[in-house]
This record gives sequence, C-alpha cells and structure tokens, in this order.
Amino acid sequence: MGLTATDRNTLRTLAIIVACSTIGGAAFGIAMTGPSGFLDPGPVAIGAYNGFLISLIVAGLELHSRRAAARHWLNRAPFLVNVILRSVFYLAVFTLVIRSSFPVMGVEIEGWGWREANFLVAVGASFAASIAINAIVRIGQMLGRGVLVKFLTGYYYRPREEERIFIFVDLVDSTAIAERIGHVAFHRLLNDFIRDATEPILASQGEIHNYVGDEIIVTWTPDRGLKQGRCVRCIGDVRRALERRGDAYRNAYGIEPEFRAALHMGPVVAGEMGLVKQAIVYLGDTVNTTARIEAACKELDADILVSADVVDRLAGVAGCDFADLGPVELRGRSEPVRLYTLAA
Repeated sequence: MGLTATDRNTLRTLAIIVACSTIGGAAFGIAMTGPSGFLDPGPVAIGAYNGFLISLIVAGLELHSRRAAARHWLNRAPFLVNVILRSVFYLAVFTLVIRSSFPVMGVEIEGWGWREANFLVAVGASFAASIAINAIVRIGQMLGRGVLVKFLTGYYYRPREEERIFIFVDLVDSTAIAERIGHVAFHRLLNDFIRDATEPILASQGEIHNYVGDEIIVTWTPDRGLKQGRCVRCIGDVRRALERRGDAYRNAYGIEPEFRAALHMGPVVAGEMGLVKQAIVYLGDTVNTTARIEAACKELDADILVSADVVDRLAGVAGCDFADLGPVELRGRSEPVRLYTLAA
C-alpha cells in the first residue's frame, strides 16, 4: 500500500528529526567527553549512532501509529496518557540503544557503565528531550497542521488581508441521527466521520480550520487549493473514503453518514484572537457567504454547491465540470450569488 498524505507529512517531519538527532548525538558525545572529544572519533561516532538509531526506532513507532489513524488505540488515548506512554517507551529505547552502542561500535569509554554518571545523564537528557518533543508534537496536532508554527513565528500576530478558499462540510440529518442512536454514540460517529475525512483533506493540502457542531471547516490558499482542482477533488475523495468505511458505520451505528458541502473563495482578514484561549480566525463576507451557501444545499436539494468565484478560477481544469444553477438568493445577502453543482 502506498504512502498517504499523512504518511508523507510525517516522514518529512521525522526525517528532519532523524537528521537533527544524529547531529545532536554527535555534539552530545563531544560535550560529554570534554575538549578531547574533538580529537577522538569514538564519542562522535557513538553519539551519532545513538541519535540516528533512537530517532529511527521512534520514527517507526510514529509512522505505524499514524498509518493506523483513528483505529490505533494510542492515537485515541488522552493527551497526558499519550505523552507518558510514548515517553516511557522511548526511555526503554534510549537505555538499550545507548548501552549497546559501545560493544556495537567496538569502543569502551570509562564512566559509561549502567549505573555510572555519564550513562545516567545521557539517558536522562534523552528522556527529557523526548517529553518536550512529544508534548510539542501533540500540541501541534491539537492546534492543526501549521498553526503552531504560525503562532511561534507571529505570522498572524498582526491581522492581514489574504485570499482564501473555504469548504464547509456538514453531516446530513445530524439531529435525527443523534435522537435515534443517542448523543454519546453520535459523538463517536461524528468523531469517526471527522477522522475518516481528515486523510483526503490533508491529501488535497487543505487545512482543517475548525469544527463547528457537526461541521468541518476546511481552507486553502488559492495556489494550493486551485492547483489541479484540489479543493473540488477533495469533496469526492472524502465521499469515497466514507463509502469504503460504509460497512463499519452500518455495523457500529446502523447508518452510513452522508454530507453536504459548500465551496467558495474570496478575501478575508486573518489574525490571532483571544487571550486565555487563542486561535487564528478568518473574518469577512467570504466566510459568511460560504455558510449561507451551505445552508442553501438543503433548500436546493443539492449535495454540493460551488460559487462562481471558484468555478471561474477553475475554468479548463481537467475533472472540474459544473452545472450552472444561475443566480440564487441567499439569506442575509442583498444580491444573489451564482451557484453551480458538480456535473454528473
């Protein structure tokens, strides 16, 4: 089975971690042996070996759990439990790898026995680093792809105007489903729905901006979303992902979820907002109009509605064929909006 978009993103991140760990391990080997370490290749080789092998083992665990996605128990564990379990596993890896590196490399350095200071310091430093890295990775997952970096770099510290594509994906008949299967079961269903939709969204290079009730808000910059019609293809990919899991939904909940989607683009103001709970928000008529288009899906009995702003920018793109519905009056807007559906 080929690598998914999530896998590729994970591999890129882990490749950087492996490279940095290898270099950092070599530097740590020098630091632990003092100035003489610069002249002795032994500590450098052992440190690089430790950094490379440890990060490679960790990468294997991360990639395995990511490929299993929503159905991997570790990904469903609470935040603190997740961090602790991973860190304990990493501690065992660090201990075994660091201690085994000397016979493997054919080197024996004084002060690195099981209970000696240098060995304990190396394991302790590695364990502390693993906790920090795990916490950062988990926080990054909670905030969404790229959001932590934007906060750290202050990219949206001052509000800025930019053009954005938005898709609002809404679960059909959510109220009736919740009443039929119960609210706890509905929460599980909605979580499964979101998890199954995530891979196609990431594959299209979309960003999951927010969850509002039973709705997923996805956004792209125009250069990413319009290229090869990714923002349109994303909708079909989400539908196919849910169809592949249809039996699992029917067995667990007695239904197969369906969704409606609205696709629109235009200018927004993006920036950080909040004090004790900060978020990056998008404000403007574009967001409001997308919500109005999504509401019109039910009124027009359409699964997918696309605005003329998107259709005009996708003219000539293969696989992006639309049927014109003409100007449509939307609630809260003084002027009608020309809408399209995807051609059969």
